[in-house]
Amino acid sequence: MRVKQFIVFGLMLAVSLSVAHAADARGGLWVSKGYGLFFRIDPSKIEASEITSVSCLPAWTATRAADRENAWVYRGGFASGEEVIRIYPGHDADNLVLRRTDDMAAMQLVRVKSPPVACNQPAQDTPLANFDVLWTTFAENYPFFQAHGVDWVAMRQKFRPMVTAKTTPDELFSLFSRMLEPLHDSHVVLDVFPANTPRGKDWLKTPVKEVWFHKEDQEPLEDKDFDRANQVIASRYIEGQMLEFCGGQIRFGRTREKGLGYLGVLSFHQYTPDDDLPAGLACIRAAGDAIFGQTQDLKGLIIDVRSNGGGEDAFVLELASRLADRRYLAFGKKALVSSTNALFTTPEPISVEVNRGPKYTGPAVLLVGRKSASAAETFTMALMGRKPRIIRVGENSQGVFSDVLDRRLPNGWRLVLPNEIYATEDGESFDVTGVPPDVPAPGLSRKNFENESDPGLEKAQEILGCAAKH
Repeated sequence: MRVKQFIVFGLMLAVSLSVAHAADARGGLWVSKGYGLFFRIDPSKIEASEITSVSCLPAWTATRAADRENAWVYRGGFASGEEVIRIYPGHDADNLVLRRTDDMAAMQLVRVKSPPVACNQPAQDTPLANFDVLWTTFAENYPFFQAHGVDWVAMRQKFRPMVTAKTTPDELFSLFSRMLEPLHDSHVVLDVFPANTPRGKDWLKTPVKEVWFHKEDQEPLEDKDFDRANQVIASRYIEGQMLEFCGGQIRFGRTREKGLGYLGVLSFHQYTPDDDLPAGLACIRAAGDAIFGQTQDLKGLIIDVRSNGGGEDAFVLELASRLADRRYLAFGKKALVSSTNALFTTPEPISVEVNRGPKYTGPAVLLVGRKSASAAETFTMALMGRKPRIIRVGENSQGVFSDVLDRRLPNGWRLVLPNEIYATEDGESFDVTGVPPDVPAPGLSRKNFENESDPGLEKAQEILGCAAKH
């Protein structure tokens, strides 16, 4: 009996030592698959650098906090400096898994024996060095040049000779803008910050110069136009007062067309004053309980994301779960690893779960348009696998899905670009072109605002009215 106990104890000790060894193996030098990051990880902190083949710039640090299950948990990192970062063991001692609170998908890390070559020399802050870092960052991480019809190599050949040691910051900013403008990608941003601006919670609020590279639009709309569109909906089509949740970003009411509900989702962020992710999740969950607790008698539901410019995928999946009666794939997510041979990470499946709270699983129409962007589009994708099928009415969406890489140039300027592809179960993606509607309908326009009409919403009512009759 004692022999057996000794053997059992020995096996337990061996397992314990093995687990400890696996945990210790998380320390060391690591690079990410895709995302252009180099990490120094030890049990007390993480130091991250943004890397390309020509650059290595210190990015952020995170400090070890209380562990959870088999994860080393750190706080800090990435753009806000307030994320929770979890480091999990990989399938062997040379692989790790990094998960962030602000990202639904995991990042795969691979052990390296030494830092990348570029990390062994100080970064040069010269006009030419800044050009090379910007150009290389896009060359190694941006998957959509062909879709946009942009020859990035030709861009380098054209613009690099224009940069000299005497090129001023204003001239360099203008040159970068000319390079990036043909992409017409609203997930591409260039910011100028005051010198030595530290990263932190409020650093994104302080640019002195900023340019976004939106898709060309025959009728660009501003915030006041969206406000007018929402006023028309509330006054012309909704019976009584609409209920508002999460800072007014979510609105619900019943249409004057009896038996139909209207759910307007103006954004998937800014749900709380400080835009905190856990607080935002709590808000949308409370809104979901209140809204879907009163939808059981509806004959149809209209969901409107035409003025929704994006936000958090976590909020997307929470809302989608209120419309599901079964678990299904929302989308797969992969990141560019090598532009040379179009190599991507293995797609990580992201699913819509069945919410335990009140739900609506009846007929529905989704109003989508050219201003539906980013998280509004991942929401659109997340509803594709829902049954009964949700009919999309309106225009093609904007065509930008990826979470963005947040980069700094040697001079401190901020560069933002997408590096991921979201795809359906069949491998179909909608970057650049946008998600097409099932039923085309006029989008938001000033002419309709003036006439106090909404042809898209009227088409949705017509579709749901016909469905109710059958």
